[in-house]
Amino acid sequence: MRVLYELSSRDGYSYSLFVFKVRAVLGYKKLEYESVVLGFKEIHEQVAKYNPKKEVPVLIDGDKIVCDSDLIYEYLEENYPQSPVRKGDTTVLNEIMQITHVMLSIGMPNTVAKLKDEDQEYFRAKAEAATGRKVEESLKDDVYQENLSKWRSTIDSLTERIVNDSQVTFSNINIAGVLYWLRFCVGADDVFGDNENLKSWFENFLKVVHVD
Repeated sequence: MRVLYELSSRDGYSYSLFVFKVRAVLGYKKLEYESVVLGFKEIHEQVAKYNPKKEVPVLIDGDKIVCDSDLIYEYLEENYPQSPVRKGDTTVLNEIMQITHVMLSIGMPNTVAKLKDEDQEYFRAKAEAATGRKVEESLKDDVYQENLSKWRSTIDSLTERIVNDSQVTFSNINIAGVLYWLRFCVGADDVFGDNENLKSWFENFLKVVHVD
């Protein structure tokens, strides 16, 4: 039986972009697996024996242990070629990644309160290191709205190219993963605004790869 170690929020929701990529590939290939959802403290305690970096995702498939979402994708493609997931064109994904700091500034500060109590101090430090601001500063309405505006401007400009490509490629899985993570962090209304075309593409994509 395959086992996938995942990162969870306070309420047990698996929200990690990196874990999402693996879940999507597994789902599209219709490969069954058992989920082990853990908070950061639990990951540091339980995952180190599999991954010295103490990070998820970690996939255990029989006697094979694979860490890192990209490496897991490559492993699954090689060993389970049914319903192949091509890498795909990364042009749009690369343009989204150019605003990584904006996305982190929107998502990470809003994640702190959603985590288990024992994980909040650790993640607060990570969020502040990544954004260069105190969490409270990032959450100020003017700062948040400025970053949200930059996000919307970028994603709206890319929407036509995104929605015109309905293939399940690893590049599109990455794009959907960004949307999945941000939706958890700040909610669908802030992520999509009035961009119904992108929202519809995202919701349909989740159905195809069998991710809730």
